[in-house]
Amino acid sequence: MKRLLIFAFALTAYIYSWADEDYTSNQPKISDIEFSNKSEMQQQLLDKLHELAKDGNADAQATLSSIYRWGGKVEQDHKKAAKWAKKAAKQEHIHGQYLLGNYYYRGIGVKKNLKKAAKYFLLTAEKGYSPSQYSIAVMLIYGKGVNQDIALGLKYLNEAAKKGYASALYELGRIYEKGKYADKSIELAVKYYSRAAKKGHANANNNLGIIYYTGKLGDKNYKSAVEHFTAAAKSGNKYAQTNLGNCFRLGRGVERDYSQAAYWYSLAAKQGWKNAFYHLGWLYYKGKGVEKDYKRALELYFKAAEQEHRGAYNDIGICYEYGYGVKRDYAEAAQWYTLAAEKGSRVAMYNIGNLYYHGKGVVRDYTKAVEYLKKSADLGYDSAQNLLGVCYETGRGVERDYAEAIKLFTKAANNDSAKGLMNLGDMYYYGKGVDKDYHRAVELYKKSALKGDSYAQYNLGKCYETGRGVEKNLTEALMWYIKSADRGNSAAMYKVGYMCYHGKGTEKSYKGAVAYFQQSAEKGYDKAENMVGVCYERGLGVEKDLAEAVRWYTTAADKGYDVAQYNLALCYDFGRGTEKNIEKAAELYTLATAQDNSNAHYRLGVLYAVGKGVEQDYTKAVHHYTVAAEKGHASAAFYLGECYQNGTGCEKDIEKAKHWYQKAADKGSKYAIEALKDLQ
Repeated sequence: MKRLLIFAFALTAYIYSWADEDYTSNQPKISDIEFSNKSEMQQQLLDKLHELAKDGNADAQATLSSIYRWGGKVEQDHKKAAKWAKKAAKQEHIHGQYLLGNYYYRGIGVKKNLKKAAKYFLLTAEKGYSPSQYSIAVMLIYGKGVNQDIALGLKYLNEAAKKGYASALYELGRIYEKGKYADKSIELAVKYYSRAAKKGHANANNNLGIIYYTGKLGDKNYKSAVEHFTAAAKSGNKYAQTNLGNCFRLGRGVERDYSQAAYWYSLAAKQGWKNAFYHLGWLYYKGKGVEKDYKRALELYFKAAEQEHRGAYNDIGICYEYGYGVKRDYAEAAQWYTLAAEKGSRVAMYNIGNLYYHGKGVVRDYTKAVEYLKKSADLGYDSAQNLLGVCYETGRGVERDYAEAIKLFTKAANNDSAKGLMNLGDMYYYGKGVDKDYHRAVELYKKSALKGDSYAQYNLGKCYETGRGVEKNLTEALMWYIKSADRGNSAAMYKVGYMCYHGKGTEKSYKGAVAYFQQSAEKGYDKAENMVGVCYERGLGVEKDLAEAVRWYTTAADKGYDVAQYNLALCYDFGRGTEKNIEKAAELYTLATAQDNSNAHYRLGVLYAVGKGVEQDYTKAVHHYTVAAEKGHASAAFYLGECYQNGTGCEKDIEKAKHWYQKAADKGSKYAIEALKDLQ
């Protein structure tokens, strides 16, 4: 029986020897010992331990203390654990004294008392007991419950480390890595971590993995990082499980495998680790390794947010801003972004600044937007640098300053930002803060376009179409417009339709044109809406449908597009696809003239001349004819010539009549040519 007791004590002492909190949290419970099919034997052992402990056997008392500390085949009972530790300690049992010190340190079964903990640790440390040497070393080095004494603490720590005590080796590694209580040395940190890791210390393996992952020893070594993360993760270390998940998610040191990433994040999440909740949420958000599920993603983000994870705060804001897994709520998004920004998230600073810029969920406030954008930009976030540059370019929230805008766009461009390159290209294209330089603009647009920026692709197409900064090439222009359109750019969709409609850079195709016009129109692009109307009115690429034409013209006209207003006015003027209504036509012509639409000026001039839809007024007719004629409208020039010839709405002036007839004649007006002959 004595041999059985010695075995039980040795096994229990090994299992429950105290290390740091994270390390011991991964230790097996008494229930893990192979007694599952030997319950009778185990009960006999426990009964004998109680008998011996009551008889004053210190080994049995210390063993029972450990058993009650952890529970398992007996109900966990911290008070009984402390009771038996006190009895063993009273007999100067070294492990019993250590256990009692540990209980006072952690407040297990007794009221937490760091002074008493230090007393028992010191007693046993002086006897060379490694767990106690480590424990008192931690208290001395960090000044926990005792006067800080770094030198003495390091002495005890080194003594425990020399005996191969894993937690002491790990702590020395931490000290050398951080360089706070000893000269910083990553090499020595790796040395001690490695020794601890060989003894199965999970945190040591995890920290080694981080050193290799981040390249603190020199070059990054993802493969070695994965080896150490794996060792720690398999021991149940939640930090290593998350780090290993990151390696699988990013494909660093292993082949990218989102399913494996999800597996390791899930294990760490079961232990309540906020980073694991966050990253697992991201996988559900993106549908990587798991089925896309915004609601599940949001649930996980909320769990991470409960532990004040700033990334989770920000991503919850994104879900509310865009309505992912929850009803869209800009105000709620703003609150979450603000929380994340207050915790230093540069992404959130940009996001809340963007909401203030656009007035979403908050009252539009350019000054407030600039305040957040500056903070984010100073932290190197390229999206913030871009939008802040736009603020300086447009004078929103700050005094207009093209030089500052260029500076910010350049910073973003240097950060490899496609948007930064595009914005900088615009400054050169339009000559804002720099001399206008189409060649430089094209160079920047091309770099941005190759990175996939749809606006840069559109602008590059425009340069090839117009021959600005590059040799004119309609085929090349069409190619870039198509690339931009494929990325959802509505203006580019319209341009592709326009080129198909006119046969520029490709064979003329009304069906192809209509397809692109409709795609663009569905995104609300007014020019495309107008052209869909044109195609329906003329039966180009679609079956002729005047009512449908009117519907599309109306949609674009309501947005203030002058060409659509003019086309819709013609429909009302002549009763095409709708009931004839000259008064309505006059109203629409008037709206279009506010944007100097020459066709609208001409038709409105005609209505004033004949007194239809408006009160007859020759003076106003002359005014509108003049505006249209000066813009090169042939019919307007002819009628203006007639007005001057006959003195209608103006003083008679044959020379002016000849002038305007000549303008009309130059544009091929047969009536103007005949009128000129009559005046000679």
